[in-house]
Amino acid sequence: MITKENEITSLLKDQLKPKYYKILIRKYPSNSSRIKNMLIQSHGILPSLRPEIDMIFFEKGGMFNAVEIKFFKKNEMNEKVAFYKGIDQALALYKYGFDNVGLWHFFSSNITVEEINKFGAETWYFIRNSLKLSLNFSYFKIEEENEDIKFSVLQYINRRSGFNLGCKIDDNNLKSHLDMGIL
Repeated sequence: MITKENEITSLLKDQLKPKYYKILIRKYPSNSSRIKNMLIQSHGILPSLRPEIDMIFFEKGGMFNAVEIKFFKKNEMNEKVAFYKGIDQALALYKYGFDNVGLWHFFSSNITVEEINKFGAETWYFIRNSLKLSLNFSYFKIEEENEDIKFSVLQYINRRSGFNLGCKIDDNNLKSHLDMGIL
């Protein structure tokens, strides 16, 4: 069973690798000379914000995208956890000049879609309808069968509900299904 965000980023990198020119995970711009140099080349200076960047996607066409990843466990699904978890870090990524910035929420396999929607659909509504941000947001249910781990895409319907789209994050036709600038 997945217990940490680091496990998710590693699995995502493996599953999404065929779609991108290059994927970097868990990078601290202030600690990586390669990232520092790329940011200096694109900005002329190194931006002052220094969050960890969970995933950086380089597309074959030259697009430079970043995603903040947050993981929700069953024992966290209560009124104390913020549905907007990770928005602050995702917004900080805009300072780096990425072509697209995303926030992805992943929910443990033992959480029902109904429980997930209390957070996922509400966050989608908050980002898109209340704040009207261009931040790309998606939410996923982790599906674990024996050693096989996949990420099921959940689709927003309204403020409190959504449904399982029936495809996985590594599906070839995913781009046509999601409202994201990243996949």
